[in-house]
Amino acid sequence: MVLRGVRVRGRDVVGGFGLFSDAAGASVFSSRDVVLLAPKLSEALKKASPKDLATFYVVAPDSNLGAVVTSGGLFVRKDRLYFILANARTSPGSVQYENTYTPDLRDQPLLPIARFKFTADFSPNEVRIPHAQAKREDGYERYLDESKMLVLDLSRLFAASGGQPAAPVMPATPASPPSP
Repeated sequence: MVLRGVRVRGRDVVGGFGLFSDAAGASVFSSRDVVLLAPKLSEALKKASPKDLATFYVVAPDSNLGAVVTSGGLFVRKDRLYFILANARTSPGSVQYENTYTPDLRDQPLLPIARFKFTADFSPNEVRIPHAQAKREDGYERYLDESKMLVLDLSRLFAASGGQPAAPVMPATPASPPSP
């Protein structure tokens, strides 16, 4: 459900402030992406300690741009899922302000290739926690471009899906053996 809900809205590259951003946004992950990534990210989060981060880096062909990159990471703190979308179908040759070369960032999935290309969004919006609210609470982890980080309330997410998660998000505490 998380991958299906992540969306992007393009933003004004010149100004970088989103003054001319897309109103509707577009889904980041195709059905194929969800089928491939969801089990791997779910497994990574199950194995993760409360201080771990699960990352992803996907290179896909695009008929107009060549290879494009979608990358980021996610982690859980208390009842919140932090989802960082560093790149969304971003061409490694995108307009760049920091570089004059085409980077290979496979080992740095949280580093944006073109910082001001888009902002991340989520549907349904009721699941999102505003950054101002999240900053006031323990567990908040800042990212260099907060417009690419989503903070999601897991209880609202599961309620919106009409049920409980298929598997626990955090590792379960081992049960004590039954007494004789």
